[in-house]
Amino acid sequence: RVIFQDSKGVEIGRVEDTSGPIPNTLTTYEPPVGENKVEIKVKFENKENGCGNEGTITITQKETPRPNKVTYTLCDEDLDGEYNDVLLKDLDN
Repeated sequence: RVIFQDSKGVEIGRVEDTSGPIPNTLTTYEPPVGENKVEIKVKFENKENGCGNEGTITITQKETPRPNKVTYTLCDEDLDGEYNDVLLKDLDN
């Protein structure tokens, strides 16, 4: 079996059959608010005798990419109230 615990020792997932999928609680795990890096304790345990090994997995949550702020000024050159055929690729910053 494989047991997953957060940094406070709280179990956040368990796999009894190691050929099975990783539990959703681990694949959707988010670090606590204000932290972008967390260590998950992983315990591999023999179900028969309780012997096993322990290790850690470090999960780092990356910043969400944000686009640069861009402001465009459009002019209605013929004053007809329509802005036809304005393509972003044709505009300058």
